[in-house]
Amino acid sequence: MTAQDFMAAAASGGQFEILSSQLALSMSQDPSILAFAQQLIADHSRLGATLSSTAVSAGLIAPQPIMNAQDALAFADLQANKDFFDMAWESAQWKAHTTALGLMQNYAQNGDVQALKIWAMSAIPVIQQHMSILQSMGAEFL
Repeated sequence: MTAQDFMAAAASGGQFEILSSQLALSMSQDPSILAFAQQLIADHSRLGATLSSTAVSAGLIAPQPIMNAQDALAFADLQANKDFFDMAWESAQWKAHTTALGLMQNYAQNGDVQALKIWAMSAIPVIQQHMSILQSMGAEFL
């Protein structure tokens, strides 16, 4: 995977996390989801900002925070799922974080730009923490 492909995938996933969590703030009444959504917005905004600065420092063009087709479809599914939003949101977060963890681990081991490999390594504990929270919410079983 090239640096540009990695950054595009990471930026898309981060944008999905931010937008889907903003959606949760308006659609959920569950205090645990609302609190976690706030954390996701903060954490993924920070990760996106540090990805951009890392890219620029490495002489690359910073990725645009645009969702790819797969993430956009998942977001549209969430928007349409008003009746079972909380369950759908938790499930979508589990899938997104599982994908993100694999992306980060793969690039950290096999990436082509050292600065981005280091950034990917720094993102892994954040994603793992989110997955632990999701596990405590029962999301991995959805």
